[in-house]
Amino acid sequence: MKRYTKHFAKTFMNTNLVLLLVCVIGVLIGSLYCTSMKNDISFFLNLNEMIRGGQSVREDNGKIFKMALMIHFVQLFGIWGAGFTKTTRGIGSGILFLISFNYGFSISALLLLYGLKGIGIGLLLFGIQGIGLLFLGILINEHSIQYGQRGKEVYGKTYRKVSVYCSVGAVLISLVDAYFQPLVRLLIKV
Repeated sequence: MKRYTKHFAKTFMNTNLVLLLVCVIGVLIGSLYCTSMKNDISFFLNLNEMIRGGQSVREDNGKIFKMALMIHFVQLFGIWGAGFTKTTRGIGSGILFLISFNYGFSISALLLLYGLKGIGIGLLLFGIQGIGLLFLGILINEHSIQYGQRGKEVYGKTYRKVSVYCSVGAVLISLVDAYFQPLVRLLIKV
């Protein structure tokens, strides 16, 4: 029995599957939390105003880019930096959970506000960024686990290269936030 348990752990319970499960749980809990807020009318009125082109559409694209870049750098480098010690490695998975919680909450709020049309609006507004950010988060978190298992001498150079992925990913996702998302908001007729 012990041999079968080890085989199951090696083949099915790899780190990517566990990290994907963290993301799925984050999305589900975010959705459940949003559903529990469905009677909060002021929240949904503010969300509707924001989607219809409130203050953020009138902002300067450069400002949006800087703010998004700062947020995404903190998220991705938080996951990356958490991999340096054994005691902080769980923080990386926690950050990944919070990112997925945020996207689950957001898409559920749009679904509650606009019905089935909200799924399309959510995918257009932050589907690209969400998928990219979650993919990079899983990739970086998996490398941080590898760094912890193999050690600095064996995996240090590769782990430093992962910081380049963090930087490039944060810039690309922030560009989508700053230049693509405002255009989508203008095109959406809600």
